[in-house]
Amino acid sequence: MSFARPVINCLQLAGAAVICAAPAFAATSDHKQIEVWEVKQSCSLFGPITLYIGPSQVKIVSLKQNFFGVSAAPSWQVVLENTKRKVGVVRSLELWKTRSMHLIDTADSMGKGKVVATTWHGQAAVKVVAVVKDADPLKEKYEMLYEESPGRELTVSTEEIVYAKLFPIAPQIQVVLEGFDESAMKDALTVEHTRNYANSRTDKLLQTFSVKKIAVDASEFSYPKGFKQVDNVKEITLDSQKAKDAVYLLQDLFVPTQKK
Repeated sequence: MSFARPVINCLQLAGAAVICAAPAFAATSDHKQIEVWEVKQSCSLFGPITLYIGPSQVKIVSLKQNFFGVSAAPSWQVVLENTKRKVGVVRSLELWKTRSMHLIDTADSMGKGKVVATTWHGQAAVKVVAVVKDADPLKEKYEMLYEESPGRELTVSTEEIVYAKLFPIAPQIQVVLEGFDESAMKDALTVEHTRNYANSRTDKLLQTFSVKKIAVDASEFSYPKGFKQVDNVKEITLDSQKAKDAVYLLQDLFVPTQKK
């Protein structure tokens, strides 16, 4: 992405997270500039991801998986493209609600969790803590994955998600974000997602490292062209070899290291 150079006053926070106040933008291009929020996160399955959230546009970029997704007014179509394989998926916003791409599997019980007020690096936030039921499909999924492995006895006990209301999010953008993160909360940004196990193991499924306002060319939110359209979003994010790599990564995350 080609960005203008913003003048930003940043506050360094504990845990290396950064939240920056609205900056004064330096004019470096004749192109139309849009002020957007840049959110840098790390997802346990897809690696580093970056969100660019504007007043009427949103973009997600995963360099590790060679894909990006974009949605913008007035159509609000959601388009995903794998830049390496030159294939893409096109969804209407309505279809995206039911045929999307979740970066993180979330327990069905999350919507019934306990909600408590908290803070995230000094910003108002809420934490949802849910006990994962024995019959939850999430638990069954991991038990099936490791049914013949040393991690077979691992059971998910609770999930914790922290949401922070850092800036306004348009309703259409909220729908797009929910397609990537089914646990998304209205008018808030998911900043942390932690999974806890009965054996005291803890895994960070999502972490946020920086939130800052920058200026980008409006063209960065143009819909891509020239790709081969496919129907399955997995063809955008994971081909057969990457799917195997993802399983190995999950094993690294969830299977305890065996002592020799």
